[in-house]
Amino acid sequence: DTRIERLEFPVIFVCGTEDGLLPLRRTDGPQDIEEERRLFYVALTRAKEHVVVTHARLRTNPAPVSG
Repeated sequence: DTRIERLEFPVIFVCGTEDGLLPLRRTDGPQDIEEERRLFYVALTRAKEHVVVTHARLRTNPAPVSG
């Protein structure tokens, strides 16, 4: 659907960009890392005006990685 491909927002927030969360440390192979890179790129290119990318300096209680 081309409507979805052109969907844009004034501001995009990408949170939790620490190593191991983005890209996710537990992957099934290089194709999974490429998919995460693609999704990150899509998130960045959906912003009309601003992109806010955040990370934690210290994550004291990391969520367990399931999979």
